[in-house]
Amino acid sequence: MRHDLMPVVRLPFIPPLPWDGILGFLAGRAIPGVEMVQDGSYMRTASFRLADNQVCSGWLTVSHQEGRPWLALALSRSLAPALPQVRDGIRRLFDLDLDPAGPARTLEAMNACRPGLFVPGIRLPGCFTPFETATRAVLGQQVTVKAASTLAGRLVTLLGRPLAGTPEGLTHAFPEPLDLLALGESAQNQLGRLGIISARAQCILSIARGLHHGELSLTPQANPILEMDKLRAIRGIGGWTAQYIAMRTMGYADAFLDTDAGVKQALPGMSARELRRLSEAWRPWRSYAVMCLWNSL
Repeated sequence: MRHDLMPVVRLPFIPPLPWDGILGFLAGRAIPGVEMVQDGSYMRTASFRLADNQVCSGWLTVSHQEGRPWLALALSRSLAPALPQVRDGIRRLFDLDLDPAGPARTLEAMNACRPGLFVPGIRLPGCFTPFETATRAVLGQQVTVKAASTLAGRLVTLLGRPLAGTPEGLTHAFPEPLDLLALGESAQNQLGRLGIISARAQCILSIARGLHHGELSLTPQANPILEMDKLRAIRGIGGWTAQYIAMRTMGYADAFLDTDAGVKQALPGMSARELRRLSEAWRPWRSYAVMCLWNSL
């Protein structure tokens, strides 16, 4: 099938950028029907509500040629009216506005824990849309990464916007908060049929409600400390989930997940208290330190 794509848009960044590492992170958490990594490229669907309340939907692909200080973004012509939003979403997702010299000056000291622990150019994968990432984070509580992706895929099939003319494997745009809220009193039962337990269903609905009514802000412009307090006030969201959402949606650079299984596995034999004490030397880039630890596994 031939796909009607616009000319490639270059998204510049300051090298280095560990492209394969970022792709691996995103591939492991890809939502079926919405995202996939294929042939060294990241592909996904997208849907935006424009200023005139019209909905603009389509798909896009992001690739990188070694040695070039930019990513190549190609998108379907149906997404042309939303090009600024698409461009901004991909810049957030791949953390392209970072000057990697900042984290490097602090985090090179991680190599004292284990040689090669610090990854030059390490990026903090952000989010294309906040609700999608926050929902995926809640679905990932106390289950495997694969199980969370399966649940997210079921949610997309139920409530996502079906798309036509997309590559095989990309079928729907992720639902908006209003799509879940429109379920009304049946929401919990419908999500329960997908295998989403009641506590997590309520949690996702609370996030959807907060975002829809403007009571919760999950953007890089938000105050992460304030918004994490709001997240923790939602029943079912603890410190790990609040910090993870802040890392991914707000670009919060100084989160540290001291209870995370991956962090503990990367630094075995250390208690949460010892990990917190160690992480003080990595401020204000502890979120990037967490990414280095995860990448080391």
